Amino acid sequence: MALSKRELFQKRRMRVRNKLRSVNTGKPRLSVHRSSKNISVQLIDDLEGKTLASASTLEKDLGVVGRNNVEAATKVGQAIAERAKKAGID
Repeated sequence: MALSKRELFQKRRMRVRNKLRSVNTGKPRLSVHRSSKNISVQLIDDLEGKTLASASTLEKDLGVVGRNNVEAATKVGQAIAERAKKAGID
């Protein structure tokens, strides 16, 4: 039987996490999840296992009209860049 979208996502997630355990540069990684309706981005510190900053098209303060297009992705990118600077990440 074929795997569902959720099962494929979990499989990719574990593959990425296992690779990150073996190769750790000490820099936070940018995780992007794009669904058919929304885009979400996180800056993750793998040493501590914590999310340092995040942004999503679901946030009201971004003022995104179309949630999964180039304009929305640009606004989410600008928001995560601002939040990363506030958190002291270059």
